[in-house]
Amino acid sequence: MAEEKNKPKKKLFIKPIICTLIVIAIMFVLLFPIPYQPQPKNLPTPKRPPIKPKPPTPSSTVEAEALKILEANGTEAAFNYALKTGLIKEPLPPIPANSTLYKSLIKTYGKKLEKLSFDCW
Repeated sequence: MAEEKNKPKKKLFIKPIICTLIVIAIMFVLLFPIPYQPQPKNLPTPKRPPIKPKPPTPSSTVEAEALKILEANGTEAAFNYALKTGLIKEPLPPIPANSTLYKSLIKTYGKKLEKLSFDCW
């Protein structure tokens, strides 16, 4: 019986061995990850039709009238109408010609800023 007390129990060794194996497996995965294999570039990609922007939807009759004026008479007339009816509360301050904003607008829309889009109306 004295010999049985001195023998270590087998159950006490199983848990540390399992934990050690798990740690070794995690370290192996972290140290030697599976290499990334890029996809071939020749795979055909499905072509989707281009997304057409939706026309602005007016939320009031004033906005609808401003859009009609914009289409018929241009930006300045629509802006003046929106300013007069209170759709725009105050006129926009002029943009200095030497500012980076002005230069980027000219670069994007041209010298007359012709390509403006009023999607926010």
